[in-house]
Order: sequence, then structure tokens, then C-alpha cells
Amino acid sequence: MRRTGSVALVLAILIFGATTTSQAAIKYTTSANAIEKSACKPTSEISLSKSGALYCKKGVWSLIAKSQDNVSTRAYGTILERYNSKSDATPKLSVHLDPLAGNWKNGIVKSINVAARLWGTSTESERTIPIYVSETSSYISENLSSDGITENQADKDRNKEAASRGGGQAGFHGQYFDFIFSEKTSKSTGYYQAGSHEYTHYSQMVFSQYRSTQGLKEFWINEGCASYIGMSLGGLIGFPQNQRTELISYLKRQQKPAQLTFFSKQDEKLYSNPHFNEIFDTGAVACEALVALAGVNSLENYFRYLAQTDSTPESVFPEVFGSPMTSMIALLQLYVDSVRSGHEMSLNQLNQGFKKIKI
Repeated sequence: MRRTGSVALVLAILIFGATTTSQAAIKYTTSANAIEKSACKPTSEISLSKSGALYCKKGVWSLIAKSQDNVSTRAYGTILERYNSKSDATPKLSVHLDPLAGNWKNGIVKSINVAARLWGTSTESERTIPIYVSETSSYISENLSSDGITENQADKDRNKEAASRGGGQAGFHGQYFDFIFSEKTSKSTGYYQAGSHEYTHYSQMVFSQYRSTQGLKEFWINEGCASYIGMSLGGLIGFPQNQRTELISYLKRQQKPAQLTFFSKQDEKLYSNPHFNEIFDTGAVACEALVALAGVNSLENYFRYLAQTDSTPESVFPEVFGSPMTSMIALLQLYVDSVRSGHEMSLNQLNQGFKKIKI
């Protein structure tokens, strides 16, 4: 009896050991760095990868078929289609990278380059734009002065404040770009989207022939879509492919959030409003739905139409998006609210809502 029991115990150990070794050999990838056909542990998260939107199906990251699209994957599909149809682009930049800054500084340039390819606004005819990247505000101020560029006092103060808390500041100022981050703040969604976000502002200006920066603005498009594009392009350059998950968490943490209409027809005073930072989450989600309905090319068309004499967002919306602007904002607000609640509106529901307001 003892002999038999010993054999059984040895067999049990061997079997258990083999199972453990087999499991250890499986290399899982998360939604942050998923690769099509790689192994995954059960998750409901979507990964926006180079090959397309992925979901975890029976332990394997798999492409989401177009027939199974939700709002976010349909929107991302139009971005990836446009991006893949373009050639690599090298923006006409005069790059100033602080030699004392960490390796994170190279990610800023990569993020700008990927947006330049998406938008196609880096041509030989475009002017060269300086970009200043540092962990300190003094580096930026000194280099601006050396290049003969006047730094707005408000921008200087903002950079000093950002540097004092370890960075987390980016801007496109018409004449130049500047970025202040650190090793710590370079592990955030704000950093991951910064370069593409700011370059999208540059493209908005080019498409609209500077009219996107004049008069009353639709901040939910200008800022919201810049954030959405910045978030969506990350996976194409090795940044996390699940940034949307963190963005949604920010959206849900908003206290008494402002409506999209609050970010419509506003001027520069909005930047100092306590609700302003909400636009990077609320506006990004609204833009996601807009792109799902009309495709990412519609954003270029919107700003190009603004370049026309006497055009306004209200006059452009029916031409580009097929509905009155106020009606579209109301529909997008419903989508934002559904995402915030955790019960996201389906693509079919969004399309059905659009049919009711379509001109």
C-alpha cells in the first residue's frame, strides 16, 4: 500500500509540474501592447493596434470584424485606413531637444511624425516650425529668445508652473511647439498623446487657413478631436494601445460635468474656466462618435470649409456632417453620457439617432 501511494504521489507531482511549466510557457500580452494572434487573458478591453482594433477571443487577440464594430472601433478603423493610405512624413521642424532631458523626449518627435503622416500637412511649401522639448521652462525661454521669438507671458508662466510640478505641459503657439515633461509624467496619457495632439492643432490651422484660431470657437471639436487623434495614434508608435480605457476613467470621475454646449461658441476666456480640462475627455469621446458617423476625413473637410469666406461652424456642419450643428451636439452628448454611465450606445443606436437629425 505504501509503495502504491508513493507512485501515485510521484505521478501527481509530475503531472502538476508539467501543467505549471506549460502555463508558464504561454506569453500573454495585455490590451496595452496586444499583437494580433498573441495570447490574452480574459478582458473586455479593446486594443487599438497597428493591425486594427483587437479583442480577446478565446484566449487570443483577434481582429474585430467590421460587422461587429462598436462606435470606438468603427471610428478607429477610419483613422487606420487613412493612415495606411499615406506615405511617411517628416514634418518641417527645427527640433530643439534639451540634452539634459530623459529619453522620453524622443517620443514627442515620434508622436508628431505619426500625426504628420495622418494629416499630410507637411509639404515642402510649409514653413519650418521650431519645437522645444525640455523638463525646464528656462530651456524653452532661452531658446525662444535665441531664435528671436517672443514668448507670451501667460505661456511663460504656464511653463514655469508645469516645470515646478514635474512637467505635463504641451502647446502649439502658432510660431512654435513646446513640451515640458519628465520621466514621471511621461508615463501618462497626457504625454502619450501630446505630440499628435499639438500637431493636429497645427493641421487644423493649415486646413482652415488660420480661421480655426479666430473668433468664437467650437472647443469640443478643436480640443476634443485633437485629444481623440492623439489617443488613437499611440499604438502606431509603441505607446499604449488602451489609452481609451484611462480616458473613460477620467470621464467617469468628472464632478458635475459641463455639457458639450458649454464648449461651443467660446473664446479664449474658456482656458481659465475650472471646467476647461474636461474637454480633453468629454470632447474626445464626442469626437469618437463624430468620426464613427462621418469618418476621419470629415475633420479635414470641416476645417477646409471654415477657410471659405463668411463660413461659420453652423454653416459648415450641414455641408460636412449632414445635420445642423445643434442637433449633432445633442446626439453626441447622448453618446458621451452613455459612455460615462458604463452602458455605451451601440453603433446601430448612434446611426439610428443620426437618421433622425439628418438633413
